[in-house]
Parts: sequence; structure tokens; C-alpha cells
Amino acid sequence: MLIDEKIFLSVGRLSKEKDIPTLVKAFAESLKIMPSRLLIVGDGPERQSILKLIKSLGLTEQIALLGHVTNPYPLFRQANVLVLSSTREGLPTVLIEALALGCSTVSTDVRSGPREILEDGRLGFLVPPSDAEALASAMLKSLNLNDKSLNNPHASLVKYYVSYATDQYMTCLSLNRE
Repeated sequence: MLIDEKIFLSVGRLSKEKDIPTLVKAFAESLKIMPSRLLIVGDGPERQSILKLIKSLGLTEQIALLGHVTNPYPLFRQANVLVLSSTREGLPTVLIEALALGCSTVSTDVRSGPREILEDGRLGFLVPPSDAEALASAMLKSLNLNDKSLNNPHASLVKYYVSYATDQYMTCLSLNRE
């Protein structure tokens, strides 16, 4: 790995709804402009088809399928950008983790989660699902940001802290904390 080489990271189950093929195609497009690597953390039923796509695009040297990683947090710190390419989500915890660890984010704008977590794009790029061109463009734009160009996400993350949730329950139940 080159010192100046940029790193994109994807963390999640390798299943259809995570739409890793669109991410791989977007990454292939971004490589035409910026040398980089893509690290994909996770396992699942789509692993073989993803490997096949990677090989067919000649990207075996630039993309690593790391499988299940017990503690991916060091990878978040190493990565320049976390990319979420899902076609649907519930609560994409990986976005919260990326923000908390200071990793820039690019996500598909699917129902339930990314738009709320990324505060309508204030904390990271949002793109339409299954659009490799838009995803590639956002990935490249995210590399051009410095940490100071995004609003401080930590203030936005307070609502995900256990202590905040506990305080909210205590308030709802009209209980006093002593």
C-alpha cells in the first residue's frame, strides 16, 4: 500500500440489499481519477458473486474482501471514507460508528436511517441507491474534504449515547436521577 493511497471502507453483510456490486463499479470509476483501495469487511451469501465481479473488472489488487472482522474500528481510523451502498436499511449503525471514529461517510439515501444520521447530508454525502456514477462522484468528493469542512459530528452523535437514552427514558417515566 502506498503512503498517499486513499482507502475506502465498506462494513456489512454481503447480501443483496447491501448492493456491493454497485460499490465495486463505483470504485472502478473512481480509480480512473484517484489511486485508492477498497476494503470490504463482512461475509454473506453474495461473497462469491462479488469476487467474480472484482475479478472480471480486474480489481483483485485494489479490492480486499476481508471477511468477518471482530473489531473493525482500527479500519475505520485507517480509512479515508466509509461507503454504505445499501438499497435498504433499518438503522445503519455503521454510519454512526464511522462518524464517532472521525471517518468521512458516503451513503445511499435509502428510507430509514442514512438521511437522519447524516442530517440531510450535513455530516456526509447522500446519493441515490444503485447509482454507481453518483456513488463514485461522492466518493471522490469526500476525499477532497478536510476534517474541518464538515460540521462537528460529535454534537450530533450525543443522541446515540447510552447516557442520553437513559436520561430520555427517565424523563418519559417521570423518574428522578439521584
